[in-house]
Amino acid sequence: MKKVYILVTLTAMLFALTACGNSGNSTTSDNSTAAISEEQNGTDGNADNSNADISGASGSNAADSTDNNADASTDDSTAASDVVLGNYKNLEVTVENYEVSEQDILDKMYETLVDYAVEAADGHTVIQPFDVANIDFEGLLNGVAFDGGTAAGYNMVVGASGFIEGFDEGLLGVGVGETVALNLTFPDDYTEPTLAGQEVVFNVTVNSLKVITDEVVAANTEYTSLDAYKSYYTEYLTKQVADSIEVQKENDLLDLVVENSVITADHTEEIAAYVESYISYYESYASENYGVDLDTFLYYMYGMTTEGFTAQLTSDRAASLQYKDVLLAIAEAEGLEITDDEYNEKVDEMMREYGYETAEELETAYTKEALEESFLCDEAMQLVKDNAIITEN
Repeated sequence: MKKVYILVTLTAMLFALTACGNSGNSTTSDNSTAAISEEQNGTDGNADNSNADISGASGSNAADSTDNNADASTDDSTAASDVVLGNYKNLEVTVENYEVSEQDILDKMYETLVDYAVEAADGHTVIQPFDVANIDFEGLLNGVAFDGGTAAGYNMVVGASGFIEGFDEGLLGVGVGETVALNLTFPDDYTEPTLAGQEVVFNVTVNSLKVITDEVVAANTEYTSLDAYKSYYTEYLTKQVADSIEVQKENDLLDLVVENSVITADHTEEIAAYVESYISYYESYASENYGVDLDTFLYYMYGMTTEGFTAQLTSDRAASLQYKDVLLAIAEAEGLEITDDEYNEKVDEMMREYGYETAEELETAYTKEALEESFLCDEAMQLVKDNAIITEN
């Protein structure tokens, strides 16, 4: 099964807060190499999440966005005449439930600790579970190196790397300075079609070993041991899964509302500005944090081309703005309003969540009009859910 905390696409997470938006998950800058990573998206990102994007998408609550460069005050407002609402009550959707696995938890917690690993004790020269191994590797398909399958000086937590099945297991017991050939098979549903289901050979050389201990956790987190840190990540990922499932419910419902409605609003300029801001952000992020261009970053981190990433951003942003269109139309049709007390309460919640000291600071960042629209969309989304027939498998 795919990692359960990866329930939405990269770009779905990017626009997950938006004026009519629910919490998604911030984008992960995962250090897994795309060509051998079983999952190529993540959550709990390392990119800067200090601002939220409230300019328009699905859901009910504010969530992190990776983009601090996008203009949150862009006018995406839609006139009522731009939407002819279809049915938005008694809609039926089915969503899949997922459970967080032990491997999910280990992968994510060790991902945050790998950079803090310390030198192994004298005599510790053979790889043991959850050691940090610095490796060189080359992946061969039919004897030929394939794109994304080669790296030098790569640090991986053995047993929590996110690489394809058999890679980590094949390194257990290998000593520093040794080279091993791993005969592996990519999953049939692997995201890179040229590798899906293919038998390959990885030649791996172990350069050095480090370890992650309770002391490492205590020195670099607010937790005192690996067990305590694991408990935190168990709770954290469980909540992320629940949030992702909730987002999926709302998106599925909103897709039906959009399908039932006629929307004539033209968001071409808003979409173009949004896509440009994210492309610019990720170009800078890739260069400053990894020293690579955008094409390389997207391929290694997410198994995507820049063209595909841009198309996904464009498609998802268009959908998010249509969600906003219909939610605001529902709010108007139902006579929904946000009272001053409700507005102030929701602003206080956002201030606490995003670290703003005053309402004025928050309103300067996002504008009062955008916040009011966001809260109205929340109310409209809740109305749709309250009147829906939702089946959970």
